[in-house]
Amino acid sequence: MIFRKEHGAANIATVVERKSRYTLLFRNNDRRSKPIMNQLIRHLAPLPVQARQSLTFDLGLEFVSWRELEHGMGTIAWFCDPQAPWQKGTVENTNKRVRRYLPPETIVLDVSNQEIRSLCDKLNGTPRKCLGFQTPKEIFSKHLLALEGQFGYYCVTARDMACERRARLRNLVRFSSVRRSVVDRIMHGWSTQQIAGRMRLERHLISVSHRTIYRFA
Repeated sequence: MIFRKEHGAANIATVVERKSRYTLLFRNNDRRSKPIMNQLIRHLAPLPVQARQSLTFDLGLEFVSWRELEHGMGTIAWFCDPQAPWQKGTVENTNKRVRRYLPPETIVLDVSNQEIRSLCDKLNGTPRKCLGFQTPKEIFSKHLLALEGQFGYYCVTARDMACERRARLRNLVRFSSVRRSVVDRIMHGWSTQQIAGRMRLERHLISVSHRTIYRFA
């Protein structure tokens, strides 16, 4: 949960599926527990039961109505030990990512639902190294399809390497389709590693390393 006391009780809740890193964000206008649980139920209930078996919270007062989750959609609540947020490290790391776009001085009430949805799309559509440069959305979709099916639901010298690097850079400059793809992803905030990894995953005819992209950029 993301909030600043000096900006009032409004906050943004962060829910992250651990395997895929798929992220759900939604705004709450206060920190009362039952409305937050109701929002969780509204957002998560449409998913297959196997995709929402449990949620892990810290010990904040905003989660005291955790029993509502089990009554509302059969989801079990787990809690971190006191002063142990590292036990839900994926959520903490995701909050750091969110802070790139919503810095601490952000007034949550001034952030529209559309802006929050756009941020979710950006997070879920960005390739992750830990996912083999696939996106959280792609991995999560594969998990859902699997549930649906299951439940009805050589050595080279330094000179050779240098020649190869120069050739890749020439390819990047020469082939307009590759160049456009790289430039477009740089404009969307992707790192050079993310772009190179994604191009390997998409099996582009032209192989370009993240170092080549860095020199090009």
